[in-house]
Amino acid sequence: EDKETDVTTIYIGSGSVVPALDDALRGMKIGGRRRINVRPERGWKLPDNTCLKTYTDVTIVPTTKVQDNDACFSTTRQPTPSNYGAKRRMLRRYDETLIVDCEVVKINMSAGDGF
Repeated sequence: EDKETDVTTIYIGSGSVVPALDDALRGMKIGGRRRINVRPERGWKLPDNTCLKTYTDVTIVPTTKVQDNDACFSTTRQPTPSNYGAKRRMLRRYDETLIVDCEVVKINMSAGDGF
């Protein structure tokens, strides 16, 4: 539900941005646009070892590992959805390749490599 007028401030190289965007936005100039493919491992998905849980009380198969979608989604990597509905939709899609359209509106070099 993002609008073309929505603006997000991100800081390149800070580790807080999705790795795919961090790499793709480097070198862009004001007014530059890119369509970026964000694969799950370079996006919001956390490594499997942080979100797979072992349940000993599962009767189907002992010591089955179950993936908890809420635990696999990184809420600290930017950009993140701003409202509840968008966050829930993102939880259904974070483990798929996503396409993100970006345009650089402003560059503030005094704060590091901030966009």
